[in-house]
Amino acid sequence: MQDFHLSYITLPTATERIETLQTQFDSLNLQAEPVWGLDARQGYDVSATSYLPEVRKRYGGDLLNGEVGCNEGHIRAWQAFLDSGAEFGVVLEDDAEILAGFSSAIHAVIRETRGWHVVRLERRKRGHLTNFQWRVSTGHRLMIPRNFTYGMAGMLLSRTGAETALNAARKGYWHSLDYQIGQIHRSRLTYLQLDPVVVRERPIHSLIDGTASLADSAIRQSSNRTVFQSVYNRLDRGWGSLRRRQLAMVHAHKLSDLRRQTPL
Repeated sequence: MQDFHLSYITLPTATERIETLQTQFDSLNLQAEPVWGLDARQGYDVSATSYLPEVRKRYGGDLLNGEVGCNEGHIRAWQAFLDSGAEFGVVLEDDAEILAGFSSAIHAVIRETRGWHVVRLERRKRGHLTNFQWRVSTGHRLMIPRNFTYGMAGMLLSRTGAETALNAARKGYWHSLDYQIGQIHRSRLTYLQLDPVVVRERPIHSLIDGTASLADSAIRQSSNRTVFQSVYNRLDRGWGSLRRRQLAMVHAHKLSDLRRQTPL
């Protein structure tokens, strides 16, 4: 039985990607809901988004159209999950590839653990901040990751986690949401990493800006920062890194009761 809501962010014109994902879902007997993202290729109305370009100026150049479109897609997907009434939800991007153990690992995490808000199902960088970890019956581990700010191709959220992330994002964002949610708002989110991963991002071109999605951050013009922006950005990242490490230990202590006394 599928005990989580499953959605994927895409565009109505992305028929090949939709078919590729649907083939994977069918092979696993999963029901999934498409969530139409914001197609920002020809520009967008800032007032219709939660993007705060004035705040962004403190850090560097504007977010790419593709980053704004991606952020808005995740906001819509979190809302779709909450509207479904489910207690847990998985959100995929349409360039996600489902790996072995996807369904069984998610079911095990849901049934055997508690207390988390977000579990990342993919990973770009290895390592964890603490030795705290739980191993579920499938052999997958839950750990507190070293880095929270790279990629959102696959995420498992609790209802409280989605509500917290959605409320924070709708108040306004000025980074890509993987950074914003993973670092700035992490004091309110228990954010874990699944290992080994059950989702990976395929290195295909973005539907929004025509570039390989893994290279988006490299082409953003924020690298051309003023002195003020460079100093502000470094201070912000330094403080965020310190805060992230402090909170990792706090969350590890809180999660001492992570494993359910009685599996669902």
